[in-house]
Amino acid sequence: MSDNLNIIKDEGAQHPWGYIGGRMWAQSVALRASVVASILTTLISACRQVTVVASPDQIFPDIAPSSSPISPPVINLPDVAPPRVTSFVIPESATSLAVEIGTFTATDDIKVTGYLITESASVPHLGALGWSVTAPDTFTFSAPGNRTAHAWVRDAAGNVSDSFSAAVTITLPPNLPNGPHPRIWLDVAEMSRLVAKRESNDPSWTALLSWCQSHLNDAGYNIDPVNQSTQDLTNWGGHNNYTMGYRMSGFSNHLLNYGIAYQILKAPGLHQDLQMAAAYAARTRTLLIDGIATALRSGEEMNGLKAIRVGSLHDITVNANEATVLGIGNAGYKQGYSSRSLAAIPIAYDWIHDTLSPADKELLSKMMLRWFDWLRGTRSTYNNGVLIGGIRYHEDKNGDCTGNNDCTTLSGTSVKAYAFDQIANNFGGGHAYLSLLIPVALYGDNEDIPAYLDTAKSYMIDSVISPLESDVRHSGGDSTEGWNYGGGFIYTLLGLYGYYTGTGDPAIPAMSWIPKLIEATAYRVGWTFLMCRSMDIGLARPMGRVASALSPDSSESNRS
Repeated sequence: MSDNLNIIKDEGAQHPWGYIGGRMWAQSVALRASVVASILTTLISACRQVTVVASPDQIFPDIAPSSSPISPPVINLPDVAPPRVTSFVIPESATSLAVEIGTFTATDDIKVTGYLITESASVPHLGALGWSVTAPDTFTFSAPGNRTAHAWVRDAAGNVSDSFSAAVTITLPPNLPNGPHPRIWLDVAEMSRLVAKRESNDPSWTALLSWCQSHLNDAGYNIDPVNQSTQDLTNWGGHNNYTMGYRMSGFSNHLLNYGIAYQILKAPGLHQDLQMAAAYAARTRTLLIDGIATALRSGEEMNGLKAIRVGSLHDITVNANEATVLGIGNAGYKQGYSSRSLAAIPIAYDWIHDTLSPADKELLSKMMLRWFDWLRGTRSTYNNGVLIGGIRYHEDKNGDCTGNNDCTTLSGTSVKAYAFDQIANNFGGGHAYLSLLIPVALYGDNEDIPAYLDTAKSYMIDSVISPLESDVRHSGGDSTEGWNYGGGFIYTLLGLYGYYTGTGDPAIPAMSWIPKLIEATAYRVGWTFLMCRSMDIGLARPMGRVASALSPDSSESNRS
């Protein structure tokens, strides 16, 4: 007799639900108590191994049989496996920041639900901007040079793949439409020359640094007195009030000096100073945003319109009703006297472009496009009147002049800036200077700019080049007005040269003669002309420094 108590189940018994397999102990919890008791009693009394045969119906008599087997439960395990980028191909070289994607494929054990390309090697967040449900066709890099793109994919469970990287060398053409900033005057050769002055501690460079440091905290640029009749908003020269300079030339002086110093300081080299460069760029931005766009606004919008509408000293308008509401002067024609100095605004915008926020660029581009249309007497989305108490006061008679639109009674040339088409005039030359540089500086930041650049070129061909060439050919090379004005041509030439460095369009055959023409003209004008300490570049102090900027080999390049 065995001491072991083994319960052996009838392996052949079949229930409609299926086989009841395994040994009896595995099913003991399901047995009827009476059946278990009977079996145990028999085994104990017999003291021997016994085979128990019990049909399923005896064990589960009250469970109705089923005609089909029970399906096992479906268990959905979490998706923990990340997707994988299988291929990511971009060109090895490109001439645009927007680079085409040759191949971007991926796989996942369930489904790829998102694609993303970044310049950062850090794993992107699921909420990061740029995720798309399909693989992108292009990717826009932030800057030219040797760049690396990282491709990522995600799945529905939020798993993000490892990156798949590809490299490209981006070499931008020096000119529009893809040319980088700075565009105006500061081409590669010119920047190399200026940085060399920094590296050698050239006296002109140390003088510029000294000036910038001494004026970094000047106040007065953002004063906007309530009493317009006493506001001398044109003459700020950085001495805590608007008492120095000449029709915005104080702003011009500061913007050009800090802008050029920023460009030189941030350039690589032994004496690179990124901290000081950032401070100078910030100062330039403050003057543009707080000093021009905000403090010199007309009406309720930040339009900087006072800066361009200035008369002898104060804001003026040709709309008599607007003059009454604002308490300012009413004139019979639009002056735009300050456009010659305000050309510093697109130049400074170009030079510190990489430090401006999207909001800054939008504000300043709208302001400059307003000026562009204001000068030529055209109402537009940008030049849409001065808003005061729900009424827009326009300085033209075009378009709707009813309801909330109040227009001037003037028409014709009176609603264009004075001498707009007369570039030999110092007013007209200033208008050409500003108008040519605005679309060059703004190109790429506003969808309307290509059309404005076309308009500027048409204006240049029709109203600038023809009289300029005629004067050069018949009067010996330049036109001067005397003392500190100079002729309008000198402003026009600066604008043409900035247009050329930005676009690559020579505009005038044999454009190389312009530096010599500028040199010849510069030495025929007064020393106070535009007063800019910009290290032999652009609008310098004295104006003769323009000659050395464009003709570095000039024997008098150090004249001061």
